[in-house]
Amino acid sequence: MVIGLPGSGKSYFATRLATALEAAYIGSDEVRRTLGNTGQYGLKEKTHIYGEMAKMAQGHILNGKSVVLDATFHLQQFRDMFISLSRSASCPIYLIKIETEEALAKKRVSKKRKDSEADFSVYRLLKQEFEEVEKPHLSLQSTDDNISEMLKQAKEYLERQHGKG
Repeated sequence: MVIGLPGSGKSYFATRLATALEAAYIGSDEVRRTLGNTGQYGLKEKTHIYGEMAKMAQGHILNGKSVVLDATFHLQQFRDMFISLSRSASCPIYLIKIETEEALAKKRVSKKRKDSEADFSVYRLLKQEFEEVEKPHLSLQSTDDNISEMLKQAKEYLERQHGKG
């Protein structure tokens, strides 16, 4: 589960992590677009998107495939959906939180991006609403030139965690 605010670099990281792990990639922006829910960000719509992501993840898990989930996961209730799924499927779940300097996030969200509609006002709102991650997790700091190091740290973390449980 890759967690982070808009502009943090989480989607850039998550897609590359999925490739490196040969895992399925499920991103909230892509699911939202596929479902025709662009521009709809109320709690009801977000819950629907996360629910669809959970169904997709469950399908991959039942087929023995690892999954990288990409969304803000800014509320604990959304994280809990997937923690519950991992328990019911008897598969481990690992959390990776991506952070970046606010100025860099602002620069990133000011550019037109393929999948995300989030601008800096959305960043500020989600930052205000963000519930801290209490479950053990890896925190990574994103810059414009450290993706290789981030992936290395993530793979080492996942190997250590997987070895524990």
